[in-house]
Amino acid sequence: AAAVVNTPITPVPLRPSQQLQLPSTSPPNSDVKRKLPRELCSKVRSTYNSLNLEFKIDERFLSPTNQRVTEALIDQIYNECGGIYSVKDIKRAVHRYYESRRRIGIEELPERQGKAAEQKKRRKHRARQQRSYDRRKRFVRESEMRYWEFVGPACMTEESDADTDNGEVPEKIVTHRLVWRSEFLNLFIQKLDARYERARKPGPGVSANARRERIEGQASTSTPPSGLPSWMIDADYQEATGISINLTTSVSSPQTTLVTASSLHHDTNGLVDPESVVETTTVSDDVSYTSLIEMQEVKDDSSDFELPDHVTAGTLTI
Repeated sequence: AAAVVNTPITPVPLRPSQQLQLPSTSPPNSDVKRKLPRELCSKVRSTYNSLNLEFKIDERFLSPTNQRVTEALIDQIYNECGGIYSVKDIKRAVHRYYESRRRIGIEELPERQGKAAEQKKRRKHRARQQRSYDRRKRFVRESEMRYWEFVGPACMTEESDADTDNGEVPEKIVTHRLVWRSEFLNLFIQKLDARYERARKPGPGVSANARRERIEGQASTSTPPSGLPSWMIDADYQEATGISINLTTSVSSPQTTLVTASSLHHDTNGLVDPESVVETTTVSDDVSYTSLIEMQEVKDDSSDFELPDHVTAGTLTI
C-alpha cells in the first residue's frame, strides 16, 4: 500500500483589518483613552482621498458599505506605515474621520444650509463677545471684581459684519445692543472701554477689527444669562418679560441718600470740571429703578465703578 503523505497546511495570513475579529488581549477601553497621533489622522484623510473612497454619510458607520471603506483604509495605512500604528488606533482614526465627513455632509444638505449658516453666525458672535470680554477684563480694578465676577462674555454687545455687494471683507462692523442690559452695566463697560482707549497705542499693532468703524444696527434678541444680579438687568426689560427684581434698601435708615451732580462746572474747552459741586438728595424707599439710574453719581471714567447703596446684588432666577 502506498504511504500517505501529510502535506502541511500553510495558514493564510490575515489582513490587518481582519485582526479586529480576533479576541482582544487588552483591558476593556484601554485604547479609547489614548490620544490619537495627529500624523495618523492626517494619514487617514490623505489615504481616503488618494483611493477615491466614499463613505455613505446617510448610513451608520457599521453598515456593510462603510465597513468596506474602513477595511480598505486600515489595510492600506497599516501596510504603508509598517505597523507603527495598531489596527485599533487606525480604526478609531477612521471612525473619527467618518464622523467629520458625516457632519460636514449633513450641514451641506439644502434643508440644513440655512440652519448651518445661522449656527456659523452665532459662533462668530460668541467669538467676538469673548474677545471683548477678555480685553475689558484686563482693565478691571481690584475694587470692581465683586461686580465683574457676574459679568460674562454673553454680557458683551453682539457684533456682525456689514453686508457688502462685492463679497469683499466689509469695512464696517454692525453692533447689536443688548436691550436687557441696565444703565449700571453699560456705565461699567464704558469705564473699561475708556481705560482701554487710553492705554491703547496707535499704529500697526492695533488689530484690524479694532480699526474698523462701528455702526449701530438692529438690537439683539438674545436673553440675559440666568442667575444675573438685579443691577445688571434693565427695568423696562424686566417689566416687559416679568422677571422679578428685588431692590433692598439700607436697614439702618428708612430713607436713602443719593449723590447727584448739580451745577456742573465746565472749563474753557467746554469739558466738565472734575471739581464739580455735588449735593446729596434724600429719596423715599419706593424710588423707582429708573430714577435710581438717573440720579446716580456722575463720575469720570478714571474712577472706580461702584453701585449706589440702594442697589443690592440680588440674584435673578430666569
